[in-house]
Amino acid sequence: MIIRNLFVPTLSLPSLLAATALSACSAAPPGDPEGTAATTAALVAGGITATVTDTTRTCRFIGGRRICFVDKEMQSETTTTASYESGNTVVTTAYNDESQFHGFEFLSDGTRRTHLGATMMGWAWSQGNPHTGADYDGAFNTWTKGHIAGPPPGWALLWGDPALTTSRSNQARVFLSNLAVPASRFPAIGYFDGAISQSLLGGACIARSSDSGKTFTVASADCLSNGGDFYDGGQLTSDDNGVIYAAYWNVTTGNIDVWRAPSDTAGFSLLGGNPFPGIGITEHPVIKADAWSNDLYILGMSNTNLWLNHFNGSSWASPILLTTAALSSAPFTVAGKTLRTAQQFDFDIAPPWVNGLPELRFCHTYIKASGHYGIKCGWVHTHPWPGEPADGSVRGWDSTWTTENETGDQVNPDVAAVAGNNTNNEPPDWRATWYDTQSDSEWDPPNLPDGSVVHVVGGFMRPGLFILSELTHGQVPCAAVDYWGDYDALHFVGFDTNGHAHYLKTFSDSTSPLEPTCTFSDVFAQPLHVSLVHYD
Repeated sequence: MIIRNLFVPTLSLPSLLAATALSACSAAPPGDPEGTAATTAALVAGGITATVTDTTRTCRFIGGRRICFVDKEMQSETTTTASYESGNTVVTTAYNDESQFHGFEFLSDGTRRTHLGATMMGWAWSQGNPHTGADYDGAFNTWTKGHIAGPPPGWALLWGDPALTTSRSNQARVFLSNLAVPASRFPAIGYFDGAISQSLLGGACIARSSDSGKTFTVASADCLSNGGDFYDGGQLTSDDNGVIYAAYWNVTTGNIDVWRAPSDTAGFSLLGGNPFPGIGITEHPVIKADAWSNDLYILGMSNTNLWLNHFNGSSWASPILLTTAALSSAPFTVAGKTLRTAQQFDFDIAPPWVNGLPELRFCHTYIKASGHYGIKCGWVHTHPWPGEPADGSVRGWDSTWTTENETGDQVNPDVAAVAGNNTNNEPPDWRATWYDTQSDSEWDPPNLPDGSVVHVVGGFMRPGLFILSELTHGQVPCAAVDYWGDYDALHFVGFDTNGHAHYLKTFSDSTSPLEPTCTFSDVFAQPLHVSLVHYD
């Protein structure tokens, strides 16, 4: 298990540097103008190219106005995908990327100012070969950072909530989504301060990559809007035929809007029907395509009710209520500081096992008997076994897949699975990760009481088997109220020569050896960056 800090800035140069194991990245790809304050860059807002440097600040012309920035940057809310290119695994992770280089100004009083043409659409990629050794620890040491320079015509702002997927029919084609603000809605003054108003957001833009997620471009034709409704969250997935799906929580209507591209080179159109008719949705969706049938599965939350449905290529089935005891958020306190979290459910679908059929397994946060937050997981037969109904109603809970008996709080579950080795009759490999406050002397900093550190924890799961990995990467929230993003990511990245499955977990991270001082702005605390844990 390897832990790496991916995006830790120096005081003046945003770059992809590691505090320990991560080497400096190579030059940013085309379209990602990053560098020292003296480096000329193609900027947002009309393609104006200008950089002015003074002795204390970085100044640039944005929207025809000279703007000076305090050198700060931050990343949060991660998503990850993997592509397979000439024997290598290319891993791309995307995140909300905010810096002075991309239209965000941090004023001396802590206020974040967002300028016309700003963009949070940032990513980083790395690659490794799982077949060159008995372990994967030497892979993914070097990361290259990229960033969309500005929104496409007709759009004023790309506002994060990233989603990623790789086409299953062509691994070179990768898709990256961000929420977006139409140009017609942006304030005439050319900027706004603090948090964004919901009245500004009116859709999402999807960038495309043709080189396995190393570089991206975004076009107006791939910006999606349903009458300008407010979208929140975002999910992408692909089926085996290269059909690409995008799903967003339409806060205006209380529904989930699902968009579909019939191939990985085609445009998107709004999918007909409502996956959860008569059910008011209150949280971001999660979507996955079943490799067995190419059906699209979707989880939606309405208050504490967690619903499942699927699209069979032509119509939606009837929703299934999985539980009435799920949580949409689980803010908890460590070391006297409150940590805000969200997206408290996830699922995946394992490909068929020998003599078996695909199975969907989901995890969600709930309240344990102790009063603390915990994780519990259930299963659904996505295809009927002999004698079973075909409506997905055969489902249940695995009594071993729970943290009920663990101390402390467990929140933010992520779930991933991969097919086992059919030659050896191996079952699918299931993993889950979450945040955990239970004490562990190996990882907790000294002089802190039990339950005052948050860990990233991994679980190894199979039916009848639930094994906790060692506790890793202890961190304490930076400010009295800290924010680690609405979601993070867990993704399978390949097998080593011993046949062991490897996964990468990316997450928001408040620890930074280069930024030891905690500061709080009107939006969130700093430092805030992205790190990864490598599970095998």
